[in-house]
Amino acid sequence: MMGMVKLVESKDLGDIKTPLPDIASHQDQGVGFDATRKAFSPLESRAKKLVSYEKALDPFQHIPAGDILSLDTTREVVDMITGFILENIKMRITFRIIVETFLVGVLLKSGSGSGSGSNKKAEYRSPTAA
Repeated sequence: MMGMVKLVESKDLGDIKTPLPDIASHQDQGVGFDATRKAFSPLESRAKKLVSYEKALDPFQHIPAGDILSLDTTREVVDMITGFILENIKMRITFRIIVETFLVGVLLKSGSGSGSGSNKKAEYRSPTAA
């Protein structure tokens, strides 16, 4: 486990841009909450969330979910993570719809031929279209 800690400490975490939830306890006896916050701060992800979770059944408050140490809190933690994922999917879909709507409008306007002398029609294909 210490090998993983040393590996993480040697990396520039600021390069992480993936949406990331982090669930930690102020009572964690393995990794202090301040150390977690310090490591979490430089992450460049636009979608990141540090959640204080104090209900873990693990006596060391280090493992908030799982069949062995925190079985009774697993559902709540899974729901928190799932909610974070769904929230970020909605944001990305909404953003994509806005961008695609804007692009279609720009392409239709520029390809309409009014005043430009062009009779070419604008064609837009979504990047996800097969």
